[in-house]
Amino acid sequence: LNRGDLATLLLLTSAPTAKSSFENGEIWYRSNASAGALHPLEFYISFPGAADLPAGLYHYDLLQPALQRLRQNPALKNFTTACNCEGRMPESWAAAPILIISALFFRSAWKYRDRAYRYLLLDCGHALENLVLALQFMEVGFEIELNFDDSTINQALHFDQQREVGLVAVRLPPPTAETAIKVPVETCDPEPELSSDELIAVKEIKYPALNEIHQSTSSPLLKKSTRENIKSIFFEGIPNWQAIPDNISQPEVFNSHIEGLSQRRSKRNFIKSKTLLSLITFYALLDLLLEDTSTFDPIRPEILFSAVGVEGFVDGLYLLDIDNRRCALLNDQDRRTELAAASLDQRWVANAALQFIFFADLELVEKEYGPRSYRFLNIAAGRFGQRLYLGAAALNLGCCAVGAFYDRELIKACLLPDNFDPLYLVAVGPVVGK
Repeated sequence: LNRGDLATLLLLTSAPTAKSSFENGEIWYRSNASAGALHPLEFYISFPGAADLPAGLYHYDLLQPALQRLRQNPALKNFTTACNCEGRMPESWAAAPILIISALFFRSAWKYRDRAYRYLLLDCGHALENLVLALQFMEVGFEIELNFDDSTINQALHFDQQREVGLVAVRLPPPTAETAIKVPVETCDPEPELSSDELIAVKEIKYPALNEIHQSTSSPLLKKSTRENIKSIFFEGIPNWQAIPDNISQPEVFNSHIEGLSQRRSKRNFIKSKTLLSLITFYALLDLLLEDTSTFDPIRPEILFSAVGVEGFVDGLYLLDIDNRRCALLNDQDRRTELAAASLDQRWVANAALQFIFFADLELVEKEYGPRSYRFLNIAAGRFGQRLYLGAAALNLGCCAVGAFYDRELIKACLLPDNFDPLYLVAVGPVVGK
């Protein structure tokens, strides 16, 4: 990797795509979705050095865009140690670039208070999926680490853990003998002391509960279960599974990957009519959730969806089985009104042709994996949500995610047992003007 590679990678991960100006300032829109458009995430890279980029610890300033070097020392040893909790990292990764995604609590908490921690994880999932798609597009190898030592990462970045914490580490390929050109670092100036004292708002408030939640989920993941993916015994009794074809024709794609990133928006002016989606378009959206989950940890949420008005498909509430590429009809009634009511009575939810609900048996998953599994589940839900956003943009559809809902009412609306907890809802469908 060189400076140009990193520039491409970061621009495809999170970039400003539009701006609205108001009397009191400006609002920027980005390619990665964020709850309330608050964008609490920051991006850091520990880089070993290349011909056109000296070694160091860098921060990504997306409005420039630019990489700002914070320190000449990339702290590779610290990051390598933190990301090797299970002792499985090859020795060659010791000098690998590591990209860290962090979250600033207050950017979301001023609006969402204690519930903001959920949104930080979901937002992180959206950005991470953009990053994964970019790496795959660039044919760059990578490893995602969610099970790292929190304190080592946060201390290396000099975070005040009451304000900012690392959520994801991604290891990139180490330089080869040909590309590992050592560039002398400047020695005339001492290393600057990093500080996180600068306020991000005039009246910044700390919300202790967010740090408490983060600390309670910081213990290393327990030994992975022998099962590929945790499923409640509820699923064992589901009858009438139907296969989802994998040889269907591809629908007309209106926007490329780059165009989809630049045009990604939360659009909720859905059209409510009898027939909304062709079967081909519907299966294409399902494919986004079914295909290539190899970069997901086995800890991922279950998926349920409501479909109404899909050509040639029975209306109703369905359970989606990712592992076996199939779905099962749970109820043949239109449940959209109940889903909208549970989503803080946001009536537009009921107008969408599709509502995808991501959920999990949190107690069962924590028993198997430990409390850190909560992070895995929500970040994975955010990744799925970003896939739907980009797919909707490519297919000229609207998409809008909902993280604010009454948890128990939503589970009831989904006709699921009480042991489940909802994580995310994403509505997709044709919108006015398309």
